[in-house]
Amino acid sequence: MKYALIVGINKYKIPGNDLRGCVNDAMAVRDMCQEWGFTNIITLLDEQATKESIMTNLTNMVKNAKRGDKVLYYHSGHGTQVPDLNGDELDGLDEALVTHDFDWDDPFTDDILARCLRGHRKGVQLYLIIDTCFSGGGAKGITNKLGTRTLPLTENQQSLLRKTPKRSSRPFGRKPKKKGRQRHIFL
Repeated sequence: MKYALIVGINKYKIPGNDLRGCVNDAMAVRDMCQEWGFTNIITLLDEQATKESIMTNLTNMVKNAKRGDKVLYYHSGHGTQVPDLNGDELDGLDEALVTHDFDWDDPFTDDILARCLRGHRKGVQLYLIIDTCFSGGGAKGITNKLGTRTLPLTENQQSLLRKTPKRSSRPFGRKPKKKGRQRHIFL
């Protein structure tokens, strides 16, 4: 089975934060998923795209997926950063998806996204497409927790990291456990 959760948010509860193209992008991704044979597609647009509805739908898709199934999560909208409360970020900030009902005191952080994706069955393929600001660190720590392999940094990447001033050094968002290795790379 192929599951997809498609989120597009143009209209936000917070005044002055509306966008224009996110719902259109979400609909295009939904159409593409249909062409690719996804049969279980949930689309949450604008007011439907609350923190609770996204978490519930994504968690249920991951929980119901079996070996060989595919789960795609696409999110188009605002992204932001909030203070890191559990100390797992080099820069002291968690990335967060700005849901329609975004609350600065209870944001949908990358840590919550990781919890929604945890516990999937072996052999389930997960795809994340996060089209927001600050999305580069949005899947931090998720990839290795889900059983994907770690890729070594190239010599050029290691050289760039060495040249980065310490106060702004942020090797892809997660504290690496082994020097010269990273959990994932976003393109």
